[in-house]
Amino acid sequence: TWNGQGFPFIPDANFTTEFGKRFEKYIECGVKEMGMIFRTENDLKKILPKHSKLVDFMIDNILVECKAIELQSIINANPTDENIYNSTKDSILKAYNKQMLGVIKGLNLTTECFGIILTYKQLYWSRFTELYDIGKRDIDDNLNSNFLPPENVFIIDYYVWDKIVQIVKDKKANLIDILKKAKLNNSVNTSVKQLFDAHLDEYELEQFNLTYLSDELDLLNSYWTKK
Repeated sequence: TWNGQGFPFIPDANFTTEFGKRFEKYIECGVKEMGMIFRTENDLKKILPKHSKLVDFMIDNILVECKAIELQSIINANPTDENIYNSTKDSILKAYNKQMLGVIKGLNLTTECFGIILTYKQLYWSRFTELYDIGKRDIDDNLNSNFLPPENVFIIDYYVWDKIVQIVKDKKANLIDILKKAKLNNSVNTSVKQLFDAHLDEYELEQFNLTYLSDELDLLNSYWTKK
């Protein structure tokens, strides 16, 4: 690529890693705002066997993994199963096939779990079931999906995540109830490609009142006031 001045633009090699870390920190702000007890990736690392696959957060029996990725542009032009697989195998599919199921095995969990795969962009899917059949070839035979079936996993972008945080903060519902209701809605409307945002309409969210958003807005206003 070129920077418009005749010189090639070379992106920072550390950008992807740094952006991923910042995205995780943003999501953690939401987890804390909900006032829920949670474990971080480092917490899980201390209790799981060495070299275990990890997720970014575990909130009760909800596994949360952040994926700051974009799908390959070929998906728009030619969304075949193979192209979708190649574009998601190291991100969305890996989050479930290796990380989430790996944590469940490592912790010997035997209760129903839910999974949230968080992205910074809205993707084509909210229901993971639409990707499961494409990527199930990668599931290790030693990993058991009985306690985290694909219908319990949702792909959610950060804006919808903020909505969920606000709903929980307002005590209109707790996180697990929101996920259970979404699962029920999906089971009834199996033919509808429903984005997760649609599951939140019933909570009648009127405005955002999240500390981590208002704090940043205050900093931004302070900066422009000084300018």
